[in-house]
Amino acid sequence: MTVDEPAVVSAGLSRSTRPPGSRLLILGGEPLVGESPRRARETAPPTVIRLPAEIDAANADRIGEELDSAFAPGVAAVIADMTATTFCDSTGARELLLAHHKATANGIELQIVMPPSANMRRLFQLTGLDQVLAIYPSLAAVSADGHMEPARCEVKPAD
Repeated sequence: MTVDEPAVVSAGLSRSTRPPGSRLLILGGEPLVGESPRRARETAPPTVIRLPAEIDAANADRIGEELDSAFAPGVAAVIADMTATTFCDSTGARELLLAHHKATANGIELQIVMPPSANMRRLFQLTGLDQVLAIYPSLAAVSADGHMEPARCEVKPAD
């Protein structure tokens, strides 16, 4: 079941709206009349979680909990929006990897939105996470159905 209103969950930040045309998924709700549970899941829009400007040991656990709570029955995809994130240390990267494993185990796709110019992109390259996680350059690049091939952007190290 869906409702037309913002459904962006914010990891410790204020709520904001999702991309135009998105709909709020009522978690645990019944499918619409005549709609199979599988069809409802396939057509459900992704849940967007906006991550904070800095992700480190002080807030990584909370972010992991926010992501875990989004992996509910009926959800097909979760978008971790890192467009406002300027710093992510290894504890944050670890939480994203753990979230990826939990999502995969539940048949949910975790999509990471990280601009190509983001400084933490280098951490993801050095650790190989850019080869494991589905990383997109913007929210617009994530298709409405969540099945678009993620963009892999190369970032050269600073001289």
